[in-house]
Amino acid sequence: MLQLEFLPTGAYGCPQLRISGDDLRASLLLKQTFEALADGRFQEVLISELPDIEPIRGIRLTASVAKRNRGVIQIGRSESFDWLLTPAGWDNNAGLIEPFCERPQSSSFQWLDSPSDISVLFSPSGQW
Repeated sequence: MLQLEFLPTGAYGCPQLRISGDDLRASLLLKQTFEALADGRFQEVLISELPDIEPIRGIRLTASVAKRNRGVIQIGRSESFDWLLTPAGWDNNAGLIEPFCERPQSSSFQWLDSPSDISVLFSPSGQW
């Protein structure tokens, strides 16, 4: 199981979405979802409803293909977020989490593509 959580004051005091857990199968599913966004099989996916993703405090994260990389945008003051990237941005994210799909890497982490004020951290241990 991977946990999806919003941290209003994450790394460096900036807002952050954190995906944590060392579930290889769930990591592979997330990578495959990014690949499907990259190659056009999906235009939009509700990440928070994928199997083996546990949304913390009711968070909703929608990943969408966009004409330009906008990153993560919070919808009002809610716990709902849109993550808007080009196909190349989604392909880059798939490559960034690929090492986490092959073997446990509890002491490693990876910042994912999000050119906005809200960063996205993929970290099996939850640390950075």
